[in-house]
Amino acid sequence: MATEVKTGRPLKYANKEELDFAITTYFGICEGNDEVPTMAGLAYHLGFLSRSSLFDYKERDEFSASIKRARLYIESKWESASLKGGGGVVFWMKNNAGYTDKSEQEVTQTVKNLTVEFCE
Repeated sequence: MATEVKTGRPLKYANKEELDFAITTYFGICEGNDEVPTMAGLAYHLGFLSRSSLFDYKERDEFSASIKRARLYIESKWESASLKGGGGVVFWMKNNAGYTDKSEQEVTQTVKNLTVEFCE
């Protein structure tokens, strides 16, 4: 399936290799500073103006796997951080990785037909 060619601004990254190098560089910086990577931080490092620009790259066949893998790596780092505790980690996991802490209960109710007769 071919990717639809869009007109407009030229891509920041000409190919997958350039993008992968920039992503790996960001992760290296985070590791060196003992920081947990984020999607916003990745988008900023890559030179995008918003996270949505990063997600737009995910829709392009040639960059899709790179962005998905980067997101998975970021999620794995946040999962690891959650084992150390902290409210910020829980907040991030709920809002970015689909985790919940809600409890669900299934309630079954049976209603029987009741016939009422009135005596006069």
